[in-house]
Parts: sequence; structure tokens; C-alpha cells
Amino acid sequence: MVWRAVADDNDPGIDGLTRFRRIGSGGFSTVYVAWEADFSRWVAVKVLHDLDEAAHRRFDRERSLMGRSSGHPNVITPIRSGLTSKGRPYLVMQYMEGGSLEDIIKRGEVLPWREAVALVQPIAEALGESHRSGVLHKDVKPANILLARNGTPSLTDFGISSIRGSAATQTAFTFAHTPPETFVHGVDGRDERSDLYSLASTLYNIIAGHAPFRQKGNDSQLGWVHRIANDPVPGLGVDPYLDQFLASALAKDPAHRPQNAQEFIAGLDRVLAGGDPLVAQGSAASISPVPGSPTGSLGAAPIPSPKSVPAFTVPNYHQRRWVDAAGWVVAIVAVLAVGGAAWFAFLREPTDQVA
Repeated sequence: MVWRAVADDNDPGIDGLTRFRRIGSGGFSTVYVAWEADFSRWVAVKVLHDLDEAAHRRFDRERSLMGRSSGHPNVITPIRSGLTSKGRPYLVMQYMEGGSLEDIIKRGEVLPWREAVALVQPIAEALGESHRSGVLHKDVKPANILLARNGTPSLTDFGISSIRGSAATQTAFTFAHTPPETFVHGVDGRDERSDLYSLASTLYNIIAGHAPFRQKGNDSQLGWVHRIANDPVPGLGVDPYLDQFLASALAKDPAHRPQNAQEFIAGLDRVLAGGDPLVAQGSAASISPVPGSPTGSLGAAPIPSPKSVPAFTVPNYHQRRWVDAAGWVVAIVAVLAVGGAAWFAFLREPTDQVA
């Protein structure tokens, strides 16, 4: 086994665990791999940095929601939790020796599309189970899909998840894989279809080597928002039915996407069988633009190009309306505020497990 770790980590002080190695760190927590002698196994351990009340609430929510979803074989299994000798909350979890899908991308590797689909489908099943139990993940991305030694994928990091219908306590999200409704309604505006959008974006990422709306040399926050909200999904060119599926699963309007995990999985099954993926969908059977939206923008009114200064068009899935100059300024400030908060949270976010 090869450790990707530093040599000077201090033991955080957890009974029953030894030989700690740090494998990830961020603004909120540090993740270690440690040896649990009682069961002769390696485990992953997340230790919280901050001791403030908000950090505790976030940590408690992650424990609760991970436990609520962990009955599925493709969700990381929590083992136990408690306080370190220094009084910091910790969570012991199943350790995944294969690292994350993000690690594969960082190594410059891309996956054959059939292999990528085979990895994503069990995660869709795990999301479906979580959704049926009322849990929305809200941060599906390559870094949060971990691989066992045999290549089996599992979903992790329920740190910004929430119970369906409850108000979110976190505003963080990952720009590259966030659905466009986030920019209109915020994190509270997400639902099951938003998680599936992020999973489709992840599928695209591990085949192409980059997120679908990434544009080299133009990674400004407003540029990201503009492309996510307006640009058609660039085709991968590896299979026409896969391109058709991704255009639907990444549609701007949630009503034009697969409506649940079952439709998502059925669509991918059709792709693997060499058939039209939209036949397997119900209300998502058409990806025609919503009336009033521009050609190529599936279900959303446009956000202006960062290089132009026209009247701002408010992104709305049902109508288009122009606002005056004052409204334009307010809208731009709102987009930048949301984007800035998200980007800051992204930079502080730890990588939970690395091989």
C-alpha cells in the first residue's frame, strides 16, 4: 500500500486507533487514515478543526445524514464518532483504498465511457435510496465518489446535505457541478433532480477530463454562471446516445431532466444498449426549449455575457423580463455574492479520502 501523506502528523488522540497518516485537509477538518487494531483494519477518520457552534451543527448533521443513507452498499459506512483527547469531534468511516474519481482526473486520466457509466450507475442507485429516505446530498462531484480496492464506488461527504423540505444551513456548493437553479433559488431551491444533474456533470467530467462548462482561460465566477445557465452541453463525441442523455440530464430546466434516479439509470441502460435514452424517461422525454428561451438554451432565459453590458435578463424558467439599470446592478452583485461565497467554500473544502 502506498501512502500519499506527510510524515509529521500528530496523533489526534482517539482510543483504539494508532499509526495516523494525514490524507486530506481543509478549512473545516482534517482526514486521516489510521489503524484499528481491534479489527485489524485501516479506517478513515475525519477530525473537526473548529469548535464553534455552527461547525458542530454541520458535523452533527453530516453524521446523522450519512447514517440515514448508509444502508445502501454504495454509501460510505460510518463506524463510530466521539471526541478526541483535545475535545474535537471526530468521525470514523470505512476507508476506501482506491481514492476518489477526482484523483483519477488529477492524474490526467480519462475513463472509457462505458466504464464511466458503470461507475456512475451504482451512485445513482445510492442517491435514489437517499432521496427515498428524504435526504438530498447537494454536493455530488468526483471528489465525493470514492473507490474500494476492487473498484466499487461509494458516495461520501454529506456535510452540506439536508432533509427534503427543511431549510439549508449551508450555502456552499461546488461551482463546476452545480445546477443552474442554484443561481436562481439558492441551495434551498434544489431537489432530487439537482443531485442527478451533478451526477451527470460528474459522469461528463470523468470521460472528458474536465467539467462540462469549464472554459480554459475563462474561469471567472460570472463566466461560469453565464455558461451553466445558457450554453448548450458540449458533445463528448464518443457516442451519440450518450451525448443525448447528457443533454437531457444537464438541461437547464429541471422539468426536462430525468425526474428521479430510476429514470436516470434507465436512460443510461438504454445508452449502453445502443438505444435512445429519452425513451426511458417520463416527463423528461423531451428536451425542447421552454417557450421564450433562446435556441440552444434548454429551459432558461439567458444571463448576459461578461463582456457585454446590456440590460440584465433575470434567469427564469417561465418567462423573460427586462430590468432597469439599477436592477442590473443588483442582479450582478447578487450573482457575484453567491459565486464568491461558493468559491471561498470550495477553496476551504477538504478532500475527504485520498489513496
